[in-house]
Amino acid sequence: MKATELRIGNWYSSGVDMDTGEQVYNQVLPDLYMNWHVNGCWAEPIQLTEEWLERFGFEKIQFSIPTAYKTKDGFRIKEYEQGYCMQYKHGTVIIKNVHTLQNLHFALTGEELQTDQTDKKVNQ
Repeated sequence: MKATELRIGNWYSSGVDMDTGEQVYNQVLPDLYMNWHVNGCWAEPIQLTEEWLERFGFEKIQFSIPTAYKTKDGFRIKEYEQGYCMQYKHGTVIIKNVHTLQNLHFALTGEELQTDQTDKKVNQ
């Protein structure tokens, strides 16, 4: 993953905790952001899952085929074989990673996706 793909507040994986064997998730913080662009950083994208959608406040739309999710502000995505997708006037965007969803949501709504997740160690 390139540092230019990340914005302050994006979630990323920083590897596995050697003591517990659990995946460690972190957020890009303002004081680290500039250092990343200057020196580079090791970070892996987090695969977008239903669990992550729920953390961001997405709700599953009942009786939707394919399965669809929405936020309280009306942002919607659908689940297909190739990943989660958002359809728009000129095509479809495939969303495979958490940071991609965060960036797309911000670009389209001007609002950050909020999560109550404070524990940095979370199983996917």
